[in-house]
Amino acid sequence: MKKKLLVVIEAIQMNGAIKGWLGYLDAIDKNEWDVDVFLFDATKYDGIDLPNYVRRLPEDIHCVIERVGLMAAIKYTVRRGRFDLAFKRIIYSILYRWFTGFQKWNLISPAKRQVEHYDVAIGSSQGVSWQYVAEKVDSRVKLLWVDTDVRAGYWKRTWNHFKRFVPACSGIVCVSESMRDAMRMDNPQWENKIFSVNYVIDDKRILKMGNEPSPFPSSSRLRLVTVGRYSREKGQHLIPAIAGRLAKNGLDFEWYVVAPGSSAHMEQITSDLVAETVSNRVVFTDGMANPFPVVRSSDISVQPSSFEGFGLTVSEAMILGVYVVASDLPSFREQIRNESEGILAKSIDVDGFVDAILRAVQIIREGKVCQCYKTPYSAKKTYQQILQVIEQVTQ
Repeated sequence: MKKKLLVVIEAIQMNGAIKGWLGYLDAIDKNEWDVDVFLFDATKYDGIDLPNYVRRLPEDIHCVIERVGLMAAIKYTVRRGRFDLAFKRIIYSILYRWFTGFQKWNLISPAKRQVEHYDVAIGSSQGVSWQYVAEKVDSRVKLLWVDTDVRAGYWKRTWNHFKRFVPACSGIVCVSESMRDAMRMDNPQWENKIFSVNYVIDDKRILKMGNEPSPFPSSSRLRLVTVGRYSREKGQHLIPAIAGRLAKNGLDFEWYVVAPGSSAHMEQITSDLVAETVSNRVVFTDGMANPFPVVRSSDISVQPSSFEGFGLTVSEAMILGVYVVASDLPSFREQIRNESEGILAKSIDVDGFVDAILRAVQIIREGKVCQCYKTPYSAKKTYQQILQVIEQVTQ
C-alpha cells in the first residue's frame, strides 16, 4: 500500500527554492508514495508545471486573501460571493501592524484543517508553510525545510518567530550540510532532529535546456553572466562598480544579469551603470523562463551573494561548462571543489570580485578549466537521504 505525502508550498514562483522542490518531487518514488501539494498562495503561480503524478489540493480562500494585497483580496472574495471575508480583510488591513503570522490569518477566518491523514507532511520553506503543517495537518511525521542561509540577519528574525513550531514537528531539514551544521551549533537542544537533504540537480535537463538558442547575439568579448532574483543578499548592486573597475583594467567584456525583480530598481541600476561608464557593457534583464542558454554561451558565471542556503546557480553553471566566480560562502565551498571548476572571492566586495574575476580570466586563458563536471546531487541519492531522515525521526 502506498504511503501518503503532503508538501505545503507557499507559492509557485521561479526561484532556487521552487526549482529545488521540483527536483525533490521528481525524485520521489511514484510506486511508493501518493503526493499531494497544497499551495498556500494559489494566486502566485508562474505557470510552472508540477509533475503529473502530483495531486494539487484545492485552494483555501482564507490562505489566499491573507497573502495578497487588499484590492486583490477584495476582488477575489467578491467574485466568489464572500462579502463577509471581504469585510474582514479590510479590518485585517487596518489592524495589520499589530498582528503576525497565524494571528493575521485567523483574524480573517481560521483556515481549514486538512481532513486527510498523511504519513509524512512537509513545510517546504520557513514561514507560514511551517505553521500550516504544525497546526493544520494530521500526519505521523512532520518535517520543516530550511532553504536559506541561517547565518543571515533576516533568518534570525524569522527563526525567533517560527521556532515555536519545532516541538510539534519531527525534524528540521536544511538544503546543505553547512547550513545543517550551523543550525545544530545554534540549537544544540534540537541537534538530533536537524538533518540535511541536498537539492536534486538534473544535469541532463540543464544540458538540454542550455542547448536552446540564446536570446543575446554572439560576441568576441569575454562574457560574464549572473543569474538570481534581485536582492541585496544576492549582491547584484555590486555589479556596476565591479564592471567599472574591470573596464579600467582594460578587460574587454560584456555582462548579462538575469535578475527577476530588477525592473523595480532599474532607475538606480541605470544611474549606477552610467556613473561607472559601463552601460554599454552590462545588461540587466528582469528574468526569463530559461536562462541556461545565456549561461552556456558565457565564459564566467559570477555569483556575488552575501548569503546562500545552497546556491543552485553555481552547480548549474559548472554543468554547462562555465567557470564560476562566487563568494566564499560555506554552501559554495561544498560545490566548488578545486580551481579548475571555480574560484571563491577573498572578500564579498568590489575589490574581492575584481581580483577573482581577473584571476579567472587568467585560468581560462591558460586552458585549466574543467569541462567535465558531474553533479553529485542525483535524484537517487536525494531520495535515499529523504528516506533516511524519515527513518531516523520515527525510530
